[in-house]
Amino acid sequence: MKLKFFSGKRLSAKMLTASRIVNLIFLLTILVGTFVLAMIQGGYVTWFLFYGLLPFELYGLLLFFYPLSDFSIKREIVNVDHYAGGTMKVTLHLQRKWPFPLFSLTIYEETPRSIVDKEKKVRQSIKLVLFPFWKRTLTISYLIHDLARGEHYFQPIQLQANDLLGFMSTRKDLSSTESVIVYPKVKPLSIKPMTANNSDRSHSQRYKNRKGTTLVSGVREYQPGDKERIIDWKSSAKRNELMSKNFEDEQTNHSALILNCFADPLKFEEMVSFSASAIATTLKKGLNIGLVLNKTNADLHWYNSFQEHSWLLHLAKIQAETTDEIFQEQSFFNQLSAAIYVTDTITMEKIRYFASIKSSWQTLQIIAFDDSAASQHIQSFAKSNDIDMHFITNEQDWLKLG
Repeated sequence: MKLKFFSGKRLSAKMLTASRIVNLIFLLTILVGTFVLAMIQGGYVTWFLFYGLLPFELYGLLLFFYPLSDFSIKREIVNVDHYAGGTMKVTLHLQRKWPFPLFSLTIYEETPRSIVDKEKKVRQSIKLVLFPFWKRTLTISYLIHDLARGEHYFQPIQLQANDLLGFMSTRKDLSSTESVIVYPKVKPLSIKPMTANNSDRSHSQRYKNRKGTTLVSGVREYQPGDKERIIDWKSSAKRNELMSKNFEDEQTNHSALILNCFADPLKFEEMVSFSASAIATTLKKGLNIGLVLNKTNADLHWYNSFQEHSWLLHLAKIQAETTDEIFQEQSFFNQLSAAIYVTDTITMEKIRYFASIKSSWQTLQIIAFDDSAASQHIQSFAKSNDIDMHFITNEQDWLKLG
């Protein structure tokens, strides 16, 4: 098997039909021409040429009538979860009913336009050359690198069969339209989990009067002060680290991450990755968290540590909006007690907006993926309204948030 990357468009249905007819006319012309030449001249060389080409010409005619629709194809995406920037292995399984001898079979596969990294702007068009002969079952694999976040749909696969001398070539599109979800990249963060609970009570005091009938809702990482009786030894053994039981009332946390979807598409990918990492950090601590997508139709979703794929799926499908940003107070903002606002640029208008609605919030952080820091006037105004601002220019800035 040979694997090649090529650039070019696949033939349409009309072009496929026209190509088959042209190849058939060319083949019949050679067949009739060599026969007429042999009949006119009658020499050894001309008859040798006629009979020498005859097997290839007859095979070309048989290939013309052989239906490539006899093949059935299945595309298998190896692994269940895929993350942005990673690699995906795709396996193609081909099977046919009739063992017609095929000397050369070419598979043209075009990866989805949306699946490659937007910064690289390279679309993989893959050409796989096989020599199946009599085989009825074929399996081949290839890799897609630098995956982009999102939901991606594969196109039908095109097969091309050729004879040995190139007299006849026939193509066929086979339907195999699978889809795949690529989740945003989740990176380890050292930031504190988003919570509005600023009480100085120790964890030992929190569980001092807890009754034995309190329902356990899950587990979280062990924190200093946890009683020995709330340590989940079974989960600790599985994860090779101390884990504490998480109780229902402990999950009450009205904190949310607000992601601004009115952003530059390239910056938006980093914003989504940061948001996914911040949510993962919070959920790992056993706290629930809300996700607000600031877009044309803003909405609020609550997640806990048992809903990992729910919030990842939500962030995988969201796309940046190109219209002007909308500032509209949402009714569900009253439910929040703390928030992190992730945006690509910061302006005085945004600071004034959040200063006007955060009266019921205990804390508000603004994470701006802006190459140029805001003016001193904006930073002073934010500080006077108890708004904590951070500017992200590269991945190293993430580590400074702790």
